[in-house]
Amino acid sequence: MNLRRRKQMPEKKNYICILLEKWRKKIVEKNRTGLTNLHNINSFFYLCGEMIKQQPDKKYSVIIMDIVQFKAVNEFCGRDEGDRLLRFIASCFDWYENNRPDSYACHIRADIFCLCTSYEEVEELEIIVREIRKKITDFPFAYRVQPSFGIGISPERAPAISYLKDCATMAMNSIKGKVYRTYAVFDEKMRSQKMRERQVENDIVSALENGELQLYVQPKVDMRAGRVIGGEALVRWKHPEKGLVPPREFIPVLEKNGFIINVCLLYTSPSPRD
Repeated sequence: MNLRRRKQMPEKKNYICILLEKWRKKIVEKNRTGLTNLHNINSFFYLCGEMIKQQPDKKYSVIIMDIVQFKAVNEFCGRDEGDRLLRFIASCFDWYENNRPDSYACHIRADIFCLCTSYEEVEELEIIVREIRKKITDFPFAYRVQPSFGIGISPERAPAISYLKDCATMAMNSIKGKVYRTYAVFDEKMRSQKMRERQVENDIVSALENGELQLYVQPKVDMRAGRVIGGEALVRWKHPEKGLVPPREFIPVLEKNGFIINVCLLYTSPSPRD
C-alpha cells in the first residue's frame, strides 16, 4: 500500500463518520411527536441506549409521569385546553434535556412523559420530580391537575433503558389510587416482584407446551331448583418444581404480557379429537 493511499483512508473514514452522524441526527429529528416536539419512544430508546453505552460507569434513572384521570381533563376543559396543558408539561421535561447533562425527554403517548438522566444520589431525582410537579400544579388551568410520578433506578452497571422505564412504570403504578402519594421510587420489594414476573414469563412458555396449566370448572348451582345452571372456568398451574402456583402470582403477569390469550385459545379451541 503506497503512502498516498494510507493518508486517504483516515480521511475517508472521517467522511463516512460525518455522513453517519448527519443521518443519525436527521432520523432522530424525524422521530419527534407532532404535538409536543419531544422525542418519541423509538428515538428516546435509541438516544438513551447510546448514551448509556458510551458512559457505562454512570448511574442512570428514568422518571415517568402521567396525569391522574387525564380523560376528565379533556372532557371538562376541551381538547384544545388539554393539548395546551400537554405542551406545557412537555416544556417542563424539555428544560432538563436542554439544561441538565446526560438527559433526554420523551412524550410516550397521551399524558405520559418520561425523562432519562444520570445522577449521583436519589435525592437529585426527587428534587426533579418536585420541581416538575410544582410547575404543573402552578400552571393556570381550569381543572385541578394531579401528576403522578415513578422513579426507576437499577444497581446494575449500564442497565437497559427499557428496563429502567419498566421500573419507573412499576413504581408509578404502585401509588395509583393513593391520593396523598405523588411519586414512588423503585425499591427492593418492587425489584423482587419484577424478578418473579420475569421468572413467570420465562416459565410460562414451557408450561403451555407441557400442559402444566390445568383447567377446572367450578359449577354454579341454583339452590332452589337443585340443579347446575352454569360453571366458572378456573386455571391452575401445576409447576414441576414449585407445585401449585397461586393464580395471583401468574394471572396478572399473563394479562400484562398477552399470554392470557394463549391460555384462552388453548382451552377454547377445539382439539383434533373433537
